[in-house]
Amino acid sequence: MLRWLGMGVILFSCSSIGVTAAQKMKKRIQNLYDLREGMMLLQGEIRYAKATLPEAFEHAGAHAAPSCKAFFEAVGTQMERLETRSAKEVLVRCAKEELSGPGFLREDLERLERLGEQLGYLDQEMQIKGLEFYIRQQQGVCEEAEREYREKARLYRYMGIIGGLFLVIVLA
Repeated sequence: MLRWLGMGVILFSCSSIGVTAAQKMKKRIQNLYDLREGMMLLQGEIRYAKATLPEAFEHAGAHAAPSCKAFFEAVGTQMERLETRSAKEVLVRCAKEELSGPGFLREDLERLERLGEQLGYLDQEMQIKGLEFYIRQQQGVCEEAEREYREKARLYRYMGIIGGLFLVIVLA
């Protein structure tokens, strides 16, 4: 009886690993879309409200999705305090503090760093163009992440189940 219970726990654990891997991919997709939406809010604040960069980040943070809210608010606050020399430094620091986790990959944060190079020292029109480029790029990344999810999510789940069955058979 205890042996069957142990095999059940092994099978369940391995299946859970596969499901968790698929859920991480889905969370990344949602976070990428949330970040894209936040950047669209930021672009609107700069373009239509004629807000300064710190104000635009704070206003975008007020309306951003929960996964990115802290990032936008932190960038706005740090830019307003003028603690660092450039927007790039602020974006990089805040991205590492607020966005580094299971929902974003390193290349997602690197794209933010490249955006930081275009913000802060250019005129308003160039900032808007930089944000437009980032938003288009982000849309492509979102679509690629969705395609990858469709291809790999089922595979991860099945590999978890098959790996669990394999371990149960080997240990039985």
